[in-house]
Amino acid sequence: MKTLEWENNKLKLVDQRKLPDKLEYVYCDNFKDVIVAIKNMTVRGAPAIGICRICNGTCIS
Repeated sequence: MKTLEWENNKLKLVDQRKLPDKLEYVYCDNFKDVIVAIKNMTVRGAPAIGICRICNGTCIS
């Protein structure tokens, strides 16, 4: 399972709040969505957050 990936010009994140019961995804269209995903713990862990921040600054903006 990929925790995050770039799909259709959006950042696709596994909603880690739902694991292990469900596998759901959150799509981030812009940097504000990425910030919300980090703050509300949709994405967890330093490596995943680091990648989200990079995408925030380069791919989405």
